[in-house]
Amino acid sequence: MSLMYMQMGMSALGAVSNYSAASHESKMQKISRDYQKAVSDISFRMQSNAITENDIEQRDAVTRASAALQITSLQDKASAEAGAAAAGVRGGSIDTTLRGIMRSGLQAKHAMRKKIEAISKATARERSNLRFSKVAGTDVSPIGKPSVASSLLGLGASMLDIWDSHQPEGKKITDRMARGE
Repeated sequence: MSLMYMQMGMSALGAVSNYSAASHESKMQKISRDYQKAVSDISFRMQSNAITENDIEQRDAVTRASAALQITSLQDKASAEAGAAAAGVRGGSIDTTLRGIMRSGLQAKHAMRKKIEAISKATARERSNLRFSKVAGTDVSPIGKPSVASSLLGLGASMLDIWDSHQPEGKKITDRMARGE
């Protein structure tokens, strides 16, 4: 009988050990998932910052080019007016030249506005794609926790098997169940 009790004790220790290991593994999985989420958040923020920096640089370049075009347009207009005044020329040809210079400046300004709109749309698309890939890459699988009830049920079944294996033939629970007792 003492062998039976020793086997039962070992089985109980094994069940406690298995429950403890499963509990520890569940905690480690949660820690690992939290770490992966933190790394993913950092990566997301870095990529978002890169998109913002790129957007700012592109807008700055377009703004600077637009300002340069406006300055050039004003200089061309002033030069045409000064040249006409120095030559003493007036009339339709000068007005046509000035309108042409103004039209060129407005067309350049319109092109710059369109460029800024295109930059805004591209930046919005990049941000949307970044958010989608962050959501798509998030691990949402459940992390199982060990069940005390399940462990106790397994321990009970193990104890019953040990008890049954130490009973004489005909007195075993499995024998009684087979006879319908």
